[in-house]
Amino acid sequence: MLYPLNRYLVVEPIEEEQKEESTILVPDDVQVQSSPYSLVKLVEPNVDSKLRPGMRLLAPSHLVEAADISGEKHYFISEGHVIAFYEEE
Repeated sequence: MLYPLNRYLVVEPIEEEQKEESTILVPDDVQVQSSPYSLVKLVEPNVDSKLRPGMRLLAPSHLVEAADISGEKHYFISEGHVIAFYEEE
């Protein structure tokens, strides 16, 4: 398990269903975002955070960072870039 420091959060992207409108060939390693914002699930907050694991957070898509560590892909975002948390009624 990764434990983030310096106000970072370990998150997991929430995949949204995408409608296929047309066919465009894009390399496998390129990620296409249709929205400037993404929902992510909080996996592990930093020790000083008031956020809790499992929360769904809204953040700018381009600020979600990815890193391959020990053969696994992990995603991070700075807590200061989180805009809101999302909760279904």
